[in-house]
Amino acid sequence: MDVDWPLFHKALAEAATKPLWQVTGGLVEEADAIADSPAVLNFEQQIAELSQDEAYQLAKTQLEQAIKQVLYLDEAKTIDSYQGFFDMGLDSITIVELRVNLQRRLGCDLPTTLLFDYANVADVCAYLLERHAKPLPSPVEDVNADTARTAVENLSEQELDQLISEKLQKILADT
Repeated sequence: MDVDWPLFHKALAEAATKPLWQVTGGLVEEADAIADSPAVLNFEQQIAELSQDEAYQLAKTQLEQAIKQVLYLDEAKTIDSYQGFFDMGLDSITIVELRVNLQRRLGCDLPTTLLFDYANVADVCAYLLERHAKPLPSPVEDVNADTARTAVENLSEQELDQLISEKLQKILADT
């Protein structure tokens, strides 16, 4: 990283003559603006329309973008899903900042200890899907499908024609 030393010395000299509260004064307003900004998306509503893999990818993308923002990383930088947050360079303060950022991005409440309990991207994404995604079909639904399949297989050709005709009539009536 190249440093513009004359500019650095000038900024340092100006900062050294001011009290700390004046130097950091704008940071509080900036943090308040970020906290009050609207959610990027409604995560629960958005993932309801997605497959399990697509929902996981959405959660992963949002979390990676939040990490890049908190750590001031280049957008092109790839993040290892299994690397721990502390190993990435986050500390307890930036973990809290990351949770607030992610909460804002997803538009849903997240537990205060989420990023301490789930220490990498993959684990957090798995938690988010478990908590917010539509559940996978249960075996009971599969039994119902098998029962329906068996019932259809036992119908006569005439009964199948009648059933298909009724379904087509209903579809045409709805359009």
